[in-house]
Amino acid sequence: MTCSALSEAHGAIRRCEAMWGPHKGWVPCNYTLLVGTRVFLECPVFYERRQGSSSVMCLHDGTWSQPPLSCAPICGTRESTEAALIIKGWRVKREEMLPWQATLFSHEDGQWRFFCGGTLVAERVVLTAGHCVWKTSADTVRVAFGILSSDLREAGENAQVIDVESIELQGAYQDHESNYASDIALLILKEAVTINSIVGPVCLPRNPDAILAESQKNGGLGLVAGMGLTENDTFSSVLRVTTMKIVSDDECRESQKKDFRKYLTYTSFCAGWENGTGVCNGDSGGGLVIQRPNSSVWEVHGVVSVSPRRLGTSMCDPNFYTVFTKVSMYTDWINRIIESIPIVGPPDLDQQPNRDDIVV
Repeated sequence: MTCSALSEAHGAIRRCEAMWGPHKGWVPCNYTLLVGTRVFLECPVFYERRQGSSSVMCLHDGTWSQPPLSCAPICGTRESTEAALIIKGWRVKREEMLPWQATLFSHEDGQWRFFCGGTLVAERVVLTAGHCVWKTSADTVRVAFGILSSDLREAGENAQVIDVESIELQGAYQDHESNYASDIALLILKEAVTINSIVGPVCLPRNPDAILAESQKNGGLGLVAGMGLTENDTFSSVLRVTTMKIVSDDECRESQKKDFRKYLTYTSFCAGWENGTGVCNGDSGGGLVIQRPNSSVWEVHGVVSVSPRRLGTSMCDPNFYTVFTKVSMYTDWINRIIESIPIVGPPDLDQQPNRDDIVV
């Protein structure tokens, strides 16, 4: 009798030891395993325990003694907790990276051109705005992580550039025909990102969203990054980041032009300063993140959706609030898609044990 390989031990490093028989000792983990084989599991760096046991044994009936350990990337952490301040924002320094920041490139005229932002929420899943990828073919999009430049040729050695396998548009989204309601989409990457200190997912909010509600009530701050139009009406060549004040629905509605109020629904909220600092064309799809109270962990609560245009132009008007898609309204949908995608986890999961002597 044998046990099947532990394919459900998502993201965990596995070390397998046959406790008796002709193959007694350390054995490969990626094949069927004999009765009596013990598997030791641990989460690699940048991952944390999701569920299951760190030690399981193959029993005589061909089953495992306990559900095995599975691991998930640690979300919402960054090296620097300083809020570096797109229009009138500050250029991001390498040490102030937002590890979940994704930059979307489309293939046009033989070149890859920056067109929208996104947020990494799982190893193979990027959150963005529906209008960024409305009627877009997946094979024309690439996503870059760990970059500070809008020029893909200057991505740098720490960058990860991955093709898109498919696009999951929120079912209720109908672009301008429905006033950009449910302006949210997910990009499914062809391969998993490598989670490290430079690239890692942000945490998803809970539903109901108490943190956002509190921020709306008390004017809390969110952080948004992007490479969209700057105060000079030119696209930024580098990643910039700004803080934005989150405002109540009433305050936003009262401050907006009448013809723009149709974009404010129960699936959206507003943020900004009404003073020329904000997000603009090209920042669409980027995530607004809020730090959990009394914590260093960040959650994504908004997706840059729409903002009023300056009269007679197609340019944003940063003197008005920006409308963000409320992520907490869609967490069940997001999690359902994340769970349906095979989790690849970090490479080299089947490692030989440490041969060094252990002194205790």
